[in-house]
Amino acid sequence: MVSILALSMLVAAPAAFAALTFGALTQTSDGAFTLTAVDDALLTLTSDAAAEDFTVSVTGATDSSLIMASSGTGADAMQITTTAGGLDISVTGTAAGEDLDISAVGATTEMRLASASTENDAIRINASAGGIDIDATTGTLTITNLSTGAADDLTVELTGATDSSLVLASAGTGTDALDVNVTAGGATIDVVTALSIDVTAATSASNISVAANADAEDLTISTTGSEGDLILVTADDFSLTGAAGSILSIGNSTVGLIYYEETEATAGDNTLTAAESGKTLYMGTAGEDQTLPAPADGVWYKFVVSANVATTNMLIQGPAADATDDVIYGSVTVAGVVTLCSAEDTLTFVAETNEAIPGDWVELRSDGTNWYISGQVSTASAFTCTDAD
Repeated sequence: MVSILALSMLVAAPAAFAALTFGALTQTSDGAFTLTAVDDALLTLTSDAAAEDFTVSVTGATDSSLIMASSGTGADAMQITTTAGGLDISVTGTAAGEDLDISAVGATTEMRLASASTENDAIRINASAGGIDIDATTGTLTITNLSTGAADDLTVELTGATDSSLVLASAGTGTDALDVNVTAGGATIDVVTALSIDVTAATSASNISVAANADAEDLTISTTGSEGDLILVTADDFSLTGAAGSILSIGNSTVGLIYYEETEATAGDNTLTAAESGKTLYMGTAGEDQTLPAPADGVWYKFVVSANVATTNMLIQGPAADATDDVIYGSVTVAGVVTLCSAEDTLTFVAETNEAIPGDWVELRSDGTNWYISGQVSTASAFTCTDAD
């Protein structure tokens, strides 16, 4: 049996715990129905069969509202509780503004969704046609899954084969503006077509590093498949550095290495630094002097004559004007004859009559103590190695 109260009358309970009991009652009116109590008030339907519903409704297609309000000051100022079944809240409005709004408006009032269910969908937020927006202002936004067993995963996924994106963006200004942090396991990024990682306005160093403590804990950067190059490009210096005794392996029995040396066409006097190690310098200016740095292990240079010089010799010399730079040793083949250098500090490409010609070259390598020379000069007397101090 369904009980309906829709009365045009005022019913007042004169004292605390006074009881008003209605039997089966149907009443219709165009007026108002007011129940007033001075203490506890209960509206109760004792159902003893299915479909014995208790309905509170506003009918009629007018701008009217069903209002449940409380001025209570307790943490439970309003409660909606089911002790056995479920609870459905639905909104059918289709016009703008006909939304389901649940708001906490107090500055220290929180909104909490809690569930004691042990099912995988203990709390489910599902938009079957539109989108979902989650916005936080001033404070923090935390999404946490406390895993208690294998496969207790937290999945953020975009499905549907469309031109759509899963976007992680940050306007933060710190070095950790976007932080992907794994404290125990690993991380895997798999893509099908292309992967780009770009730092578009760097203000500090960028790093990809592995704290490896075992031989097999490698960092591998590779391209697989039958095509595709591995391209490393820099607008500045390029460094490959290993620990003492480490080995750099490039290529194998069927694949080699193609590389380009750093070069400089010198146009006058020049003082070299260890940072320029490996550079090939093309000398072709009368009277130019190339000054070596102090010996440093592994540093080397190559000097090539690039033009005939009719006047004023071109020199390669040690950094000091005393015996401390007499550390050039080795030999150069000059017109088929070996010219020895021992404790020298000055190398001369001779100009004028016995001039050095384009293609003549010498190379100097250091072990940290001395410079060791090798090379080839075409014209007799076009090259000398001497101790100038």
